[in-house]
Amino acid sequence: MKYLILILAVISFSCSDSNETQFATSSELAPYVDSFYSEAALRGVNPPKMNLICEIGQIQAMTEISKDGDQWVLRFDKEMFEAMSANPNNKVEALIFHELGRIVLGRELNKDFSIMNGNIKMSGYSDAQRGALLDELFQ
Repeated sequence: MKYLILILAVISFSCSDSNETQFATSSELAPYVDSFYSEAALRGVNPPKMNLICEIGQIQAMTEISKDGDQWVLRFDKEMFEAMSANPNNKVEALIFHELGRIVLGRELNKDFSIMNGNIKMSGYSDAQRGALLDELFQ
């Protein structure tokens, strides 16, 4: 009986909690994700760094968002990411900030002058527009 109790104790301590979440970002996305949180902090917004995995892989769409329990996963297509990275107008930042706005800030899509506007997300923005767009995103 002692052995049964010992085995059950070891099993219960060694099993991970299925509700465990993590915060992880691939090396390619880390500068953009870090910038998102830095820009938020500059504007007095401090969203928690938790429950989010950002990664690059082979997917059928430009981006893919999924949620398993409390864990959010944001995936970017590798080929699309590389192609957008070669273009100016802050396209990668606009796309990543748009998706993080949805997940981290709970922002909805809109048609205003906003990163949450799909047209701005896709076309990017100039450096002159960046400040106003980020102010709107983190308001």
